[in-house]
Amino acid sequence: MNRRPRHARTHSGLFGRLQSPWMPVAALLAALSTPAMAQAPAAEPPPPRSQLDGRLLEQLLDVELAARQGQWRSAFDVLLDAGRRTRDEGLFRRAFEMALAGRSADHALQATRAWRQVKPDAVEAVRLEVHVLLLTQRLEDLGETLRQLLRLTPPAERSALIAGLPRFLSAPEEKSRVLAAAQHALAPFVDAAGTRVAARAALARLSLAADLPDDALTLTRKVLAEDPRALDGLRVALELMNSRPEAEALVMRYLDSRGAALPVRVAYAQQLSEASRLVEAGQQLRRVVAEAPDMASAWFTLGGTLLQIHQPQEAEAALRRYLSLSEKSEATAGEATATAADPELQETPTATPRQRERIEAAQDQARLWLAQALEQRRQPTQAQAELDLIPRERWTLEVVTRRAQLQAGRGELEAALRMVRETPVKEDVSPRHRVLAQVQVLREAKQWQRAYDLLLGLLRETPEDSGVTYELAMTAERLQRLEDMEVLLRRVISLKPDDASAFNALGYSLADRNLRLEEAESLLQRAIKLSPADPYIIDSLGWVNYRLGRLQAARELLEKSIARRPHAEVGAHLGEVLWQQGHHAQALERFRQAQAMEPDNEVLQETLKRLQVRL
Repeated sequence: MNRRPRHARTHSGLFGRLQSPWMPVAALLAALSTPAMAQAPAAEPPPPRSQLDGRLLEQLLDVELAARQGQWRSAFDVLLDAGRRTRDEGLFRRAFEMALAGRSADHALQATRAWRQVKPDAVEAVRLEVHVLLLTQRLEDLGETLRQLLRLTPPAERSALIAGLPRFLSAPEEKSRVLAAAQHALAPFVDAAGTRVAARAALARLSLAADLPDDALTLTRKVLAEDPRALDGLRVALELMNSRPEAEALVMRYLDSRGAALPVRVAYAQQLSEASRLVEAGQQLRRVVAEAPDMASAWFTLGGTLLQIHQPQEAEAALRRYLSLSEKSEATAGEATATAADPELQETPTATPRQRERIEAAQDQARLWLAQALEQRRQPTQAQAELDLIPRERWTLEVVTRRAQLQAGRGELEAALRMVRETPVKEDVSPRHRVLAQVQVLREAKQWQRAYDLLLGLLRETPEDSGVTYELAMTAERLQRLEDMEVLLRRVISLKPDDASAFNALGYSLADRNLRLEEAESLLQRAIKLSPADPYIIDSLGWVNYRLGRLQAARELLEKSIARRPHAEVGAHLGEVLWQQGHHAQALERFRQAQAMEPDNEVLQETLKRLQVRL
């Protein structure tokens, strides 16, 4: 039952975010002059002759002196008045700088608005105002100012600016208000011939961010109906796949077309993987490496995917191919760890020190996976040899734990535990993580009571830790302390009501023991609502249906689970259902497949013994 992976996701914005609400104007102008925001023409007409006279020049010198002495507000007023009289944009710009230095959003907006009154077509003033409104969350004024910026942008550059808006607007938390501002800004462009694809794609992404997936899907359909190869529309469709399955058809229509871009197929495989549809993800990645055999990143991902679906021999081949490609040169290795969301590693022909560090981390991860694949193939000596290739100064806690597990497998358990407790690692590791690593070693050595004692001691120190509580529950189950397990899982649910793994573990335990089946089904229905694609929860639902006598429903669920992520335990369940349906030949085939994946799986062995099946 100890089979509930946890995941974490991170995202970043396209335009990037300023590190603080205010910054020097030069840096702010640089931030505002990214390709998506710098929409001024390449060549601008020369500025008009300055209308500053000698008296005004003296005043401005006094202004600068006052500003240096901290009296920036009076200096600001003089600059603004001079700007209005002379129509000199440099004076407004300097007033804006002073407002920034004084950390006054109100004065910064006053400067840009006075500037725009004098020079209505001053793109720089509008850009600065947009950014200040966004940084200060003044979303009620953002839409109209953005619309003006779009109007001032040359038509040839307008679609690029529109396409960048979703990332530029990613910072504010009030996503519905951001969407409303964007809708107002884009209203003149959403049906215009030159901008409607970009505008609808931007609104689709912002609708998705505002938790309006149906609106996002409607807009995405319009985008792809007009331009089936619009990458911005395809990105939204990919993100919608898990919540709106019909979006997948939009992606597949593109992937089935001639000349489909490989990054889209890789992104599709990633979405499949995140939905635990690992078999399908592997199929897509095989197509990628067949078409681009030198794409190291695809071999890397394929190897990790195949390892998860218990195909260690093919996983080993893929990972060795990755290492071969990544070690050819720093340029190839730079590509090896790059993804469509990580352009930094794609732009430099040779790896920087930071990139080199990331490349090495990816290579170390590949060797860790290789060691696991070799362990699955019962080749511990070769697995140890792979781990030995990771330099000691790059050891992480995961590397140390894997080495310790191999050492424990050789009968050196105490030395293995000491290794996990004491070996220096490159990252900062808390005592909690050291204890959990020891628990991992003890579990693999089937030292359940010692693992239980360690976890219990850790939980006494951190009684609100739902993760430790869950691990203790799973260890209690191994010790047949089933009442303790149930109490602990209910404690996890109270601490973390959205933890699908706890609902699943408790529901499955009841179903497996043929107890309180209606309650078990209710718990599993709650789990599947929290994590609809999890193949382990689908397996649990199949098993409770089997216990309730619904053989056909059980079979369909178990087949769905194993098609997404093959696992020996799921194969044992499906084989038993087929056996009870009288499909003995199919059941035997499922049992054999499960045995090939994991010969010593306890559920499989118990099932074969109970059904008196010999393979």
